[in-house]
Amino acid sequence: MPDEEITWPKHRHKLKPEDRQRAYEWLRKKYAGGASIRNIAEEIKRSYGFVHMALADAGVTLRPRGGRPAPPRETRP
Repeated sequence: MPDEEITWPKHRHKLKPEDRQRAYEWLRKKYAGGASIRNIAEEIKRSYGFVHMALADAGVTLRPRGGRPAPPRETRP
């Protein structure tokens, strides 16, 4: 469950200024810990776009899309 001190806004509402920094820090820690944007969004019951924009606003460098990268050409069968 997300941090109980953060009041996550309902759909179409913004984070309150007093909650923004705590929320960004919580999102930053979850994402850095390996959680996907979709998993975080599902956990806090917000959209992918909300989480994506909040991470961007928090200055987080997002991971590249997709799964595991393909091996280098010389090791492929």
